[in-house]
Amino acid sequence: MIRETIKPRRLRLIDKRERWGLTVCGWVAVVIVASAAVLVLISGVHGFLAIECPVKGELLVVEGWIPDYAIPRGISEFEKKGYRRLVVVGGPILLGSHLAGYRSYAELGRARLMALGFSDERVMVLETRDIKKDRTYESAVAVKHWIALNGAKVKGLDIYTLGAHARRSRLLFQKAFGKDVVIGVVAADDQTYDPKSWWRYSNGVRTALSELIAYLYAAIFFHP
Repeated sequence: MIRETIKPRRLRLIDKRERWGLTVCGWVAVVIVASAAVLVLISGVHGFLAIECPVKGELLVVEGWIPDYAIPRGISEFEKKGYRRLVVVGGPILLGSHLAGYRSYAELGRARLMALGFSDERVMVLETRDIKKDRTYESAVAVKHWIALNGAKVKGLDIYTLGAHARRSRLLFQKAFGKDVVIGVVAADDQTYDPKSWWRYSNGVRTALSELIAYLYAAIFFHP
């Protein structure tokens, strides 16, 4: 009778296995491809945010906080595209309002339009509340309520805002209005940095990254 001897298994903490790995040339190729992908993404971020797609609706909604240099193009857009009304919307001015004499960015926006020769009869001023977040959505709700109170029939409107804020503005206005009104947007150039190489400017980096994060938050987590 043959007895089979069973050897006890040893407790091993490591073992030896065959595996595939990148060579030096392989790692160089991965770094080159990854760097190219990052550069493509970086160069496209600002263009993605500063979208411009007007629908030539009945209203042109101007965000009152935009800088002075952006106002002339707003007037030009209104004149060229034949809007029925220009609506300036904005919240309270929290710095220097007692010196400037204007309580809100909406009032300040109207004053700047009139200073450039725009007729006051074609401007509607909508002041929003002093809130800590979702100010753009609050502006959209104010415009929607004004339209409802006046019984106006609006099938589409365009927002006039600044640079990288454009895509988020359009998204939040669309969430406020729903599918009944088509929302377009016109983006004024931000002159504080070069949009084609925004990553080389401190203000460009702050603006693009903060707007990207804010847009992703609005798109994924914000549900009115």
